Amino acid sequence: MSDTADGHNTNPPAGARPNETRVKRTLQGQIGTIMLVVILIFGTNFFFIKIHLDKIQDDAYMTDALGRQRMLVMQMAYDANRLQRDEENTRIELRRAMEEYQTAHEVFIFGGRLSGITGQETVKPLPKSMRQLLTENENDWETYKPLIDTVIASPQSEEARTAVQEMAWVAPVLVERNDAIVKAYTAYSLRNEQMLIMWTIISLTCSTLVVIMFYQGVKRHLTTPIMKITDVARAAERGDYTVHADIMTGDEIEELARAANSAMDALAKTKREHDEIDKAKVTFLTMASHELRSPMTPIQAQLQMLIMGYFGRLNKKQLEAVEIAQRNAQHLDVVIQDMLELSRIEAAKIAFSFKKADLEKEIYLTVKGMENYCTTKNVRVRFKPSKIPSVHCDPDRVSQVLRNILTNAIKFSEDKSEVVVSVENAPQEVIVSVQDHGRGMSDDTKRKLFEPFYQEDNIYGRQYGGTGLGLSICKGIVEMMGGRIWFESEQGKGTTFRFSIPKTPPKTVERVNLLSTSDERWKTLLQGK
Repeated sequence: MSDTADGHNTNPPAGARPNETRVKRTLQGQIGTIMLVVILIFGTNFFFIKIHLDKIQDDAYMTDALGRQRMLVMQMAYDANRLQRDEENTRIELRRAMEEYQTAHEVFIFGGRLSGITGQETVKPLPKSMRQLLTENENDWETYKPLIDTVIASPQSEEARTAVQEMAWVAPVLVERNDAIVKAYTAYSLRNEQMLIMWTIISLTCSTLVVIMFYQGVKRHLTTPIMKITDVARAAERGDYTVHADIMTGDEIEELARAANSAMDALAKTKREHDEIDKAKVTFLTMASHELRSPMTPIQAQLQMLIMGYFGRLNKKQLEAVEIAQRNAQHLDVVIQDMLELSRIEAAKIAFSFKKADLEKEIYLTVKGMENYCTTKNVRVRFKPSKIPSVHCDPDRVSQVLRNILTNAIKFSEDKSEVVVSVENAPQEVIVSVQDHGRGMSDDTKRKLFEPFYQEDNIYGRQYGGTGLGLSICKGIVEMMGGRIWFESEQGKGTTFRFSIPKTPPKTVERVNLLSTSDERWKTLLQGK
């Protein structure tokens, strides 16, 4: 345990780092074992392959050496005949051939290097099973060699002529012995090669079986558990907290899985509690809006009758008081209407009337209808037309969304500024844009803008008022029509809202979560954003 100068403990919480270290060591140990097994398998197979390649090279050297010895026998007989006919220049060639033959014979017995065949490599001796053939070959050579010496010593003598004649019948015997050695060595080499191939196949087969068995073990103890824990993490990311990792490895990975399962249980419990709160919120909002809506109509009617003098003439102060009450009743009625609209969207009970409509004309009329609202702030609304085809949609709902967005754009624009409404014809949809030159939004406002009842908690939010339901309703309507709504905003430069209308309306109208916490917003809450 270590403390800083100010008395604060700098060590991690108990159980945090040790568990992490144990899991890391377990993974490192298993990965190290995998690497060791792989190295052993590759090393064993490389060993057999290396032996096989060396054997092929040795066989090639021995075959060349035996072939050369056969050729030397024939060359010595030919050179002796030439020397006996007084071709003196063949004496040296005959002596060199005899020396090479003698050297090759010794190499076959003891091993060694052969000039012109192996270079710096050493030829291994012939196997002991062929020593009988070598002995017979050596006996014939002992008969052949003195005859060559006789020819070299006095090529024109009667002894040389007799030696040449004897060489003529001894040489085929040597060649025959040599062929027998070649045949025996070829059979021996083939048996060894077959044996080596068999052991190589056995090694590869065993290696494959070991790899398969080891893979299954790794899969059972490492890969599969990690994939299960990964599935738990991905399920949590999707908002599905019912997934658990069933791991019984008896090690730190099982401990990690238990921790992940506990976290999922805690998240599921929190989500259930949050859903219950959302359900209560929706129920309360629906009930409250309906209960408030019922008396609002007679209240407004009675106030209107008072203003019009149905119950007697009012003096100036009385009239002003009733008008204030009427304005607040109208404002309250708007709030109740928005709450009802929100509850209908939540229940997927909002009515749509899809029909083929001239969307550009509907947008133009909506913009013209907002001109009176603009005069209070001296803000100009300009429409940029574009040739777009007729679209199957609900024009009244499109106009409702555009009015809400335009109202906000005008409300938050500076005096003598401009709001631009434009339309874009995309392949699958029509995109409507509303651009203002207001103050823009903060990052916190951007994250929460479409949440019901959200208003910026500053002087601007208090200055402009409102219920904070308009954009939530816009989002619900647009998404129920199969479209999208988004915005771009930069503080000090203004905001551009865009929403899309599909050219083909949805077959069914789906419920949109506005009051309850959607999966995306739930994940945002979990991440603390």
